[in-house]
Amino acid sequence: MITDLLQAALRDALEALAVDPLPETVNLERPANRDHGDWSSNVALASAKAAGRNPRELGQAIADHLDADPPAHVVKVEIAGPGFVNFHLADSWLHDVLRDVVAAG
Repeated sequence: MITDLLQAALRDALEALAVDPLPETVNLERPANRDHGDWSSNVALASAKAAGRNPRELGQAIADHLDADPPAHVVKVEIAGPGFVNFHLADSWLHDVLRDVVAAG
């Protein structure tokens, strides 16, 4: 599922950026404004204070890390506002879901 893939990518990015402590959960939601992408996470905002980092700077570091080696189906990662990490997806993610549905009968 795409949300599992994005959550794992965000967790990996936080680990690579030496964010400590790591958040217990990585939340994803659909942005109200579709121009902000297909999925959005507040993980930089939720992690920054405990890690002693600026949320927007942490969000940018996460986006840069993910842009360097994007997860499957991700065409663009950007930050918005105070540090939301927004994902723009290729249509290929939906194709994978449809293949899974057909295979499951």
